[in-house]
Amino acid sequence: MSKALFFMAHGFNPDNAKIFKEALVSHCFSYEVAQLMQTKFGVKYIIEGEINTPRKTKVNIRTVWIATIPTRIPKLVTAYPIKL
Repeated sequence: MSKALFFMAHGFNPDNAKIFKEALVSHCFSYEVAQLMQTKFGVKYIIEGEINTPRKTKVNIRTVWIATIPTRIPKLVTAYPIKL
């Protein structure tokens, strides 16, 4: 199943993109960094944990963020389901 289909199956869709964004940002602040990597583009952060979905369920995901040089402001790279 693709990432998009996974998230849509749990109630996220283009019509509620703001809710999806809020869930991903909340995920970022709710869990410790599982892995940190220095790359030639900046610092990559991998975070794992649950998010709440519009269907009132919780699913485990991994998000990858990168704080690029010179801004150092983290930007979402990807998010996908995992088993913890």
